[in-house]
Amino acid sequence: SYLSAYGVNYDILREVYIIEAKLDYLEEYLYGANGTEKITEEEKAEYYTENYARIKQIFLYTSNKPITDDEGNFTYDTDGNVATRDFTDAEIAAQEKKAEDILGMLSKGENFATLMDKYSEDKANEQYPGGYYFTKSSQYVTEVVDLAFELEVGKFAMVKSDYGIHIILREELDEGGYAASANADFFTDFEPNLVTIKLSERLSEFKDDIVVHEDVIAKYNIKNSVVNTSY
Repeated sequence: SYLSAYGVNYDILREVYIIEAKLDYLEEYLYGANGTEKITEEEKAEYYTENYARIKQIFLYTSNKPITDDEGNFTYDTDGNVATRDFTDAEIAAQEKKAEDILGMLSKGENFATLMDKYSEDKANEQYPGGYYFTKSSQYVTEVVDLAFELEVGKFAMVKSDYGIHIILREELDEGGYAASANADFFTDFEPNLVTIKLSERLSEFKDDIVVHEDVIAKYNIKNSVVNTSY
């Protein structure tokens, strides 16, 4: 009943579902566990090399700093969220001064990992000893992701965000990083995305067979469409 306002009836909706089911079947047939064109390790390695950047970061809070206990563990509020506090102007200035000092030490050749262990306030450094892995569309601090791809491998730089100060080092991609269990959080959509790309390329072979009924399309105008307030 909702779709009827958009010219879709039961039969059309059923056809849409059938087409989607066929696509799922085709994807499994081609690229599933026993697929006829199963993605090779070489293809995975190529996709990884062309689309990912790996960084390590020294992070200093300037906003919403987590409140920790005497042992350095996070504390939580009544809603179960990590408890945080605001920074004073003086504290922010001190963090900025610390960041400049760290940049100075790095410029003099001090080891990034050593300074990260000593100064970084990012608890995730312990969880991800290999660093962070990004694509350009990764859901992380935008300023950090953008800088990761601007940097040359082996170079470091600083960027500020709403959360704090990030000093990042772009590192060489490690071989097979996408398959390491320690990196699993960064590669949850690795194979699905690659399969989508491969399937799109495969189907593009048939695009010339598509018939577009321009006379039918011309009858519809987005300006005159019924407003959809449900989705």
